[in-house]
Amino acid sequence: MAPYKILKQGYMSKEPLGGKKGLRKKLSRYWFILVEDKTQLALVFFRNEDTYIARERNEGFIRVDDSLAINVVGDHSGYKHVFTVKKPNAVHVFIPESRYELHEWIYTLHTAIEDFKQRKVTAKEQKSSSLSSSSREQQQRQPHRSRQRAATVSGSTCCSTSASSASCHTPVRPPPPP
Repeated sequence: MAPYKILKQGYMSKEPLGGKKGLRKKLSRYWFILVEDKTQLALVFFRNEDTYIARERNEGFIRVDDSLAINVVGDHSGYKHVFTVKKPNAVHVFIPESRYELHEWIYTLHTAIEDFKQRKVTAKEQKSSSLSSSSREQQQRQPHRSRQRAATVSGSTCCSTSASSASCHTPVRPPPPP
């Protein structure tokens, strides 16, 4: 990620993906950082806080801007403070260190995702409005097509636009009788 903004950071345990259902999976404790840049919102995780401070390689990241749902899970494999991030191809399970941290992470994730999506929509609208204004400018620079297409009315051409184009009235011959 290029220049980014840190929205939240702290320790959480993460359940590994995959494995057999019904078996308790070994949890791994990581230092998580919720970061945002212009193109994505992601949870980046490091072995511990020191590896993050030392700018060592991260253990992985999970994009959350495209998540389908973020849910608090009551009791999961004997753990009390659990939430999941449902993505199109996986469900990630996170276990913060306290109930307070659980609520902090949920609130921050929901707020960040909504803000990120809103900025994305606003950027699209601005882009489309700037595109439509530039296309309007191009149309104004081109000659008006309806001035070129004249309708025959009683032996003369009549511009279908407005009276402001009086120079386009030129006589033409009426069509031959049938």
